[in-house]
Amino acid sequence: MKSIISALCIAGTLSAAAAAPNAPAAAPSPAAPAGAATAAPRPEHPTTLSDNAALWYWRAFAMTTPERRKQIDDLAEQRPESPECRLDARAVEVLSQQQDTVGELIRGSARAGCDFGLDYDAGAAMLLPHLPPLRASIRLLGLDARRLLDAGDAAGATERLAAGYRMARHASNDRTLISSLVSLAMFRYTDGVVRYALDRKLLDARARAALREALAGFDAADPFALKRSILDEKEIFGNWMLRQVGQPDAAAVFAALGGGDKSPAAAMLKELTRADDPGLLRADLQSALRAYDEAAAAIDAPDGEQRFADIERRVQAGEFGVSGRVLLPALGHLRKRYADSRSAVSDTLHLLADPL
Repeated sequence: MKSIISALCIAGTLSAAAAAPNAPAAAPSPAAPAGAATAAPRPEHPTTLSDNAALWYWRAFAMTTPERRKQIDDLAEQRPESPECRLDARAVEVLSQQQDTVGELIRGSARAGCDFGLDYDAGAAMLLPHLPPLRASIRLLGLDARRLLDAGDAAGATERLAAGYRMARHASNDRTLISSLVSLAMFRYTDGVVRYALDRKLLDARARAALREALAGFDAADPFALKRSILDEKEIFGNWMLRQVGQPDAAAVFAALGGGDKSPAAAMLKELTRADDPGLLRADLQSALRAYDEAAAAIDAPDGEQRFADIERRVQAGEFGVSGRVLLPALGHLRKRYADSRSAVSDTLHLLADPL
């Protein structure tokens, strides 16, 4: 298991970012020392069970039988944002038969908060079983919205697209970078259908207002929680990594983090865990921590791209230890995703504000 930053910052597409069910969330660097940057509290945690969108989503997932899931998967080649999308009679029938699931997703998306109850104490072994069904659900909503647009039901399509936006925002609450990347991919999938409808002037003022309201919950500064997740992962996984130091199976644990002995840095990290002095590994992990702090500080700076490139160069040079080379080899990709994501919501809000 490589770190989220090294293994997943390139995987921003809807299909790739959450491809494996029950995929473990890989661990970044150790917890911050006193005075280091810390994660801001994540908003929108539900206060009651009925306010928790995750319970509604799980109910919708449970209603999606293997047969239904395969039917939607078979429609995956259809791109509902494309003028070339053609939903034949069979596709329309498949989508029409899944309205009970669609209804649960819509109702769930309207909840105030979303908490999937992730086991943060498991560290790098934490599972994220909700990401694949979230991906499938956003595809279902997008395809069903296109079905309704083609049928002249813009109001029904708007309801599904607004739900897609809200679900994307909920996905960013997980406090992991992979979930933030999935959130961004879910947004872009939904947004493509919205722009298809806008280009063809299919959405009236009421529909555009409903979509603007759905987008209002996104944080303008960090809409998909990419910056916050750098600090969240450091906070969540850091203590877990430090607890592994000196344990009998530490060598196997850290070899897995580095993908086994497939790279020189991973092999070096494995050797560190076998050393007689656990303090060597602990100090190495602490050095990697500094890169996370620097990345969080640089990600939204005007010269962020240059600073990220410099951090990446220093990582490869070994300035942040062997652990840094294993966990942080591809920071530049994350910076680009973050820069692109900051304008994604505001650009759509601007389009929705324009009169027909």
